[in-house]
Amino acid sequence: MKISKLKKICSKAAKTISYFYNENDNSLWIGSGSAIYPLYGMPNMNTSEQLLTLFDINESDRENWRCKQLPPAIESSIVMNIASCTTGKMIDRRSTFVATLSEYQIFSGTKKVHICPKAFLEVIDDYEILTYYSIDDMIIVKAGLLTLGVLCETHGVVTQELLNDINSMHDMLQEVFNRECEEKDKSRNYEQLAMTE
Repeated sequence: MKISKLKKICSKAAKTISYFYNENDNSLWIGSGSAIYPLYGMPNMNTSEQLLTLFDINESDRENWRCKQLPPAIESSIVMNIASCTTGKMIDRRSTFVATLSEYQIFSGTKKVHICPKAFLEVIDDYEILTYYSIDDMIIVKAGLLTLGVLCETHGVVTQELLNDINSMHDMLQEVFNRECEEKDKSRNYEQLAMTE
């Protein structure tokens, strides 16, 4: 996990660190309100001073930050959803797109498309093989059996303006694709003619 990138996410979330401690596996979960990640084998850091030290926040800036322990209901929901990850809930990581100057990652399952900020994945992108699960509005990221993060789906990103841009881009890309196919066909025809001569 990249603490510097996690710090950046929390900084964008009004400089708020959300956290809870899972005593079952001695993991400290920290993140923003929309993405949270486990640090395994950590002591129970339950004071602002400890968390701000972990994030290497300067003394002069600490008054601008706040630490918020997640309610037990949210904690238990996260833990229960992680336990219910099955192959039937796996989703695929698909394309990236830009909207309102931010990059978003698209995930798709059999019945639904999910969207979350690409920055949420950059915190844990040092793992090569990741598996993604969709449960409710959560995207659970695992490497094998190890849970690396729980990301909340982002709403309100897809607007009519964005859809218009995508449709326009689709039409232009279709033209490029068709042109390249025609050029390949011509090239093949020339090669076949050269072989028959």
